[in-house]
Amino acid sequence: MSYIKAALFLGILLVGGYFGWRYYESLSRNVSPSLEILGIEPGSGISKDTEITIKGSDGSKIESLQVSLDGEPLMKPVSLGKRAFTEPLTLVVKELGEGAHTLVAEMVSSNQEQPKTILELSFHVDTLPLQATLTKNEFDGRVYQGHTLHVEFQTNKEIREAQIKTLSASYPCYLQSNRGLIYECFVPLECEELPQEYPYTIEITDWAGNSMLLEGKFTIVAFPFKKQTIRVDKQKIQEENSLGRPEKELEDAIVELTKKSPQHKLWHGHFIVPLELKDTTQITSDFGVIRATQERGLCQHKALDLIATPKSVVWAPQEGIVVIRDRYAHSGNTIAIDHGYGLMSLFFHLDEFADIKVGDRIKKGKPVGTVGKTGYATGYHLHWEMRVNTVPVEPLEWTKPTF
Repeated sequence: MSYIKAALFLGILLVGGYFGWRYYESLSRNVSPSLEILGIEPGSGISKDTEITIKGSDGSKIESLQVSLDGEPLMKPVSLGKRAFTEPLTLVVKELGEGAHTLVAEMVSSNQEQPKTILELSFHVDTLPLQATLTKNEFDGRVYQGHTLHVEFQTNKEIREAQIKTLSASYPCYLQSNRGLIYECFVPLECEELPQEYPYTIEITDWAGNSMLLEGKFTIVAFPFKKQTIRVDKQKIQEENSLGRPEKELEDAIVELTKKSPQHKLWHGHFIVPLELKDTTQITSDFGVIRATQERGLCQHKALDLIATPKSVVWAPQEGIVVIRDRYAHSGNTIAIDHGYGLMSLFFHLDEFADIKVGDRIKKGKPVGTVGKTGYATGYHLHWEMRVNTVPVEPLEWTKPTF
C-alpha cells in the first residue's frame, strides 16, 4: 500500500508541476517586452568614447537584436534565442563625428502579438571648446520704452541651450535660422520701464555640459507717448457685454497659452502689416497712446489701431498656430496667433472670422477675418497687438527687415 500511496503522491506532484509550469508559461507570455539603453541619457551630449549597454527582456523568446546609428547598422544582428539579454557597446566619438546622432535598437520576439520592440535615442557628439561672441547690440543698445531688445550672438558650434537674464527675468535664445550658428533673443520692454542703462548676461551651455557667459548692456530711452480721448456709446457697451466673454478671460487665456507656446520658431524673417497700409494716416492710434475714457478712466493702449475699408480682409502677419478664436466683451471677435517662443499676434474687433479654427497652422498672408467694429469700438478698425511673453510691444518694429 505504501508503494501505491507513493506512486499516487508522485503522480499528483507531476501533474501539478505540469499545470503549474503551463500557468507560468502563460503568465510569462503576457509579460510586456522591455528594452532600454543604459549609459547615455536621451537628448544628452558626449565628448569622449562612451560605454553603453542595451538590455531587453520578453515573456516569449527573443530571436534577435539589431542596432543602427543614423540609419546605418552599428553592429551585426545578434541571434539570441532567450528571454533576456545584455549587450555592451562602445560609442567612439572619432567615428561618429560632431553633431546630432540617432541610435535605434530593434528587438525581434517570437511573440506574435508584438513581434518587434523599437527604442530610439537621440544624442550629440560635442568635443569642440565652446566659443561665442556678441554680433548685435554690442555697441548700440538704445531701445525705446515699449519696444523689443533684439540681441544676437554667434557660436563656433551648435549649443544645447542659452538664456539671457535681464530686468529680473530670463528669456530663451534660439537659432536665427537653420543655416548658421547665429543665435538670437527678443526681450520685451514694458512701456512703464524706467529709462536708464541696464546690464544683461547670456549663459550658454554646450552639449558636453560646458558653460560660458556673455555680458552686455543696453539703454532704455523714454518714449513720448501721445494722449487721446475716446468715448463709446453706453448702449453699445451693454450689448457687447451680453455678447462676449469678460476681458479677464482673454487675459487669463493669453497667460496660459504663453506657458504652452512651442519652444521653436514658427516664423521666418520679418512680419508684415496685417492689412493694406497705403500711408500713415491709416494709423488712428499709435502704440502706447495714453487714453482717457469715461468708462475705463486713464489707460495705455498698447497696440496699433488701423483703419481700412470696412469688412476688408485682415491677414496673418507671419506663420503660426491659431490659439484663440472667440468673442469677448472688450475686444469683440478676437483672433490670436502663436508664433512660438511666447511670441503672439492678436487681432480685435473683427467683423467676421475667416474659415479657420483653433489649432490650425496658418501661413503668412492668409486671411484671419475682416475689419469690423465689434467690442469696445467707436467704428470700423483693426486693433493689432503683439506680445512677447505676455508683454505688449510695438508691432511695427517687427515689420522692419533690419530688425
